[in-house]
Amino acid sequence: VDLTIPTLAGAIMGWMGTASAFRLVSMAWILGAVAFWAMPAPFRNVQPDGMTPVGTRRGFVGDLRSSLSFLKGQRALLASIILYTVYVAGQNGTNTLFYPYVEAVLDRGPELFGLSMSVYFGANLVAGLTLARFGRVLRRVPMAALAIPATLIWFSYSLVRNIPLILLMGFGEGLVMSLLSTLFMTEVQSRSPEDMVGRVWGVASSVYGGGQVLGILLAGRIAGNAGPLAAYRVFGSVIFALIVLAELARRFTVRGDRSQGRPAQS
Repeated sequence: VDLTIPTLAGAIMGWMGTASAFRLVSMAWILGAVAFWAMPAPFRNVQPDGMTPVGTRRGFVGDLRSSLSFLKGQRALLASIILYTVYVAGQNGTNTLFYPYVEAVLDRGPELFGLSMSVYFGANLVAGLTLARFGRVLRRVPMAALAIPATLIWFSYSLVRNIPLILLMGFGEGLVMSLLSTLFMTEVQSRSPEDMVGRVWGVASSVYGGGQVLGILLAGRIAGNAGPLAAYRVFGSVIFALIVLAELARRFTVRGDRSQGRPAQS
């Protein structure tokens, strides 16, 4: 999907123009949202409140309420969602900075940008093989331990001018992104009841999707006012601090759950 959708988007823009491509995407999202809102979803089991009978059908609003009700009692999972949201805000924001960085700072063109993106997304294959071999071990690693190196890479872009090293840094970014995304999805799904997995994941993806948009907007604003190097420094340092705070909050929550005798999430 990562490789096919950008290629398809490029073909549409080349054939119909950028404005037409944006209109097609907007129409697709609107139709998808309307269909999702109108589609009722069967409940296979009784809800946590014990009041919803088996087989009851609800729509989008009912699904959203039940998901939020479940997440209120899962404080450690909420902390993980916040941590991942902070990370993807930084990752998508710095992705936005990369082309102006290549053009304005490195004085290179689309060739280097294309090569960098190939290396960045090529790390998906290495991440997949790594998860296949060491997935059980990596699930026990805190997400912050993977996200913090990414913030150091972002800050390093403001200092490094060596092309091979920049390509290696991009590979590291892509590896972290693939590992974190898969591990986060696994955590949300494994912590959710079987009949609520899709709904809980929908709420989580909506939250971190908002973080992605916010990160892109902030990166563009900072780069427009102070340049891409300053934006890399801001994102590298600020996201680093926020991830550390989110990880401390997650650990505090887990410790509190254990002290109260509730099942704690590691």
